[in-house]
Amino acid sequence: MQSLSWYYHRLKRMSFDEVVWRGRSAAREALDLVRIPTGIYPKLAPPAAFNDVARGFTVVPTGPAEFPDEMRQRLIDKAERILDHRLSFFQHEDLHLGDPINWHRDWNQGLDAPVRPCPLVDYRVAEDSGDCKQVWEANRHHQWVVLGRAYQVTRDERYAAGFWQQFESWLDANPFGHGMAWKNPLELGVRLINWVWALDLVRGYTPPEPLWGRVHAALHQHVWDLCRKFSQGSSANNHLIGEVAGTFVATAYFPHLPDSEATQRVTRSILEREIHSQLFESGCSKEQALGYQFFSLQFFTICAKVADWTGQPFGEPYMNRLQAGYRFLAEVAQGGEELPWFGDKDDGYVLDLGDYSHDVCAVIDLYRVLFKGQQHTTHESAYWLSGVPLRQGEAEHPPTTLKTRAYADAGHYFMQSGSGETRVSMQIDCAPLGYGLLTAHGHADALAFTLRLGGKHMLVDPGTYDYYTYPEWRHALRRTINHNTVCIDGRDQSEMKGLFLWGRQAHTQCLEWFDDDQRSVLQGRHDGYEIGEDPVQVSRRFEYDKAGRTFLIEDKLTAEDEHDYASALHFHPDCNVTVDGNIIRASRCGQSLEIQAPEGVALETYHGDEEAKLGWFSETYHSRQPCTTVIARTGFRGNCRFSYTILCN
Repeated sequence: MQSLSWYYHRLKRMSFDEVVWRGRSAAREALDLVRIPTGIYPKLAPPAAFNDVARGFTVVPTGPAEFPDEMRQRLIDKAERILDHRLSFFQHEDLHLGDPINWHRDWNQGLDAPVRPCPLVDYRVAEDSGDCKQVWEANRHHQWVVLGRAYQVTRDERYAAGFWQQFESWLDANPFGHGMAWKNPLELGVRLINWVWALDLVRGYTPPEPLWGRVHAALHQHVWDLCRKFSQGSSANNHLIGEVAGTFVATAYFPHLPDSEATQRVTRSILEREIHSQLFESGCSKEQALGYQFFSLQFFTICAKVADWTGQPFGEPYMNRLQAGYRFLAEVAQGGEELPWFGDKDDGYVLDLGDYSHDVCAVIDLYRVLFKGQQHTTHESAYWLSGVPLRQGEAEHPPTTLKTRAYADAGHYFMQSGSGETRVSMQIDCAPLGYGLLTAHGHADALAFTLRLGGKHMLVDPGTYDYYTYPEWRHALRRTINHNTVCIDGRDQSEMKGLFLWGRQAHTQCLEWFDDDQRSVLQGRHDGYEIGEDPVQVSRRFEYDKAGRTFLIEDKLTAEDEHDYASALHFHPDCNVTVDGNIIRASRCGQSLEIQAPEGVALETYHGDEEAKLGWFSETYHSRQPCTTVIARTGFRGNCRFSYTILCN
């Protein structure tokens, strides 16, 4: 149960139409407490035999694939572990899910989510219901697509049989409308896509007829439930994309489902609207969270392929915006194999097609196949989505000759130069907090920056770590002091009111942008501290001397009374960092930098500090490791300037 304050601030983020919709949703949930346990919901007549049902498309590429031996063996090894009920996700490596599989387990806390009607399950309270993300991950059924791929490649019927056995286990444990697996419509959308892919990949193997009837009923229940619950208003972010995508894919694959033609029209229209609503023209996600850009692009791409396969492709506006999303990732990746993450990142993905979901080389290879006419691929995921021949060899990395780039509509600027090991890439955040009124996945990081040298991270964003189990860490890693930016009086630029809820929000503005062959200049400001009896105006100026590989960062503060200034620098865990007077030196993998801190500040160093929650880096969801954080602190009165010089050696 959330606090009254949370409900008050949540209500403030809603329009009148959304309030009405949520009222209707609450009434629907109350009715569901009666109708679902008593079976009062639409049902279908038993379908034709599994292999006789007409499909709208197939996901299986035409013609056999010549799988390189290493790729084939990797797929088989993973499929064998899945047959043994072993999965790897988040911090878990080769985790055994039990025999039979326990579909309700939060394996992190050793707690089972209750199997009760969904309206009575509060997924936000991890100590009572388990961490929902820990439970949901196995229930997304990515692993069944792996079994389907292994069946296609080897024709070993054990993989198809294992898929059907696990499906039966899931149906037994997850009655419609009960438990964590049915709680969140987004989870139903992701699961539907994985079901369609897995069912098509094992087509040809005959399951027991009663089991297929149960699966068919569950498919219909998913579509029916989703169509009642598409996210609206302040919640209509990547969740809406996933909910609609799952429904679009399922009704395209099973056109005999009730109202499938009308559902196709509605979901197609929403997808066409949302790809423009949620991606800037430059291709950057409006959620201001790079990890969710991968997630949303997967949904949009899968739907584009399904539309092609059914002979009803999306038009140019949709495809052009989709291409822009890929182009943005490809350009950002040129600064190094380690992407400059910002905002939330929970490692979410849609389909397991053989490559790590955030493998930027695989994503760029798919981009080249889909939009650049490339006729082969070295990545399994591009093969399964396009059917172009697989070719053994090293993955092609993005071009490494850098130029400065400005994504002004999104508020992200990249001061860059060099090639290969001489690459310098600074990403600067002069962006909005996040998408829509809720801005759920943004961080209080206005005018923060990250820095890569020779393709390696030196100065980093702290990451996300957790959503539900450890709320104190959720808050800590979103705080201003945990980003490479200015913090005044120990306060955050934007006000956190919940795990995904913000109150007062900072607004950013680019005051100057300039770039030529010699230098790049960005000056930005935000109003995050222009509150209280003595508002503080904050602006930050970045200047990059390309020949000298030197950055000058100047903070300009305007106030009248006394205030505390703090400016943090968060180094990658692999960096060796030393502090000598006001000089900070860092080195990693042959790359080094020297930072001259402002005169008159005190430099504090943190490394894995549990109490202050400083000096931590979270590369993947539910994992964190110590890193070095150096914070420059001092007091000031009136108008002041503080300058850093960063020399990239």
